[in-house]
Amino acid sequence: VTSSEGAKRLELKRSC
Repeated sequence: VTSSEGAKRLELKRSC
């Protein structure tokens, strides 16, 4: 995955 996609996924996990 690209850095941008990884960042988005990390943000979603942090939101949960």
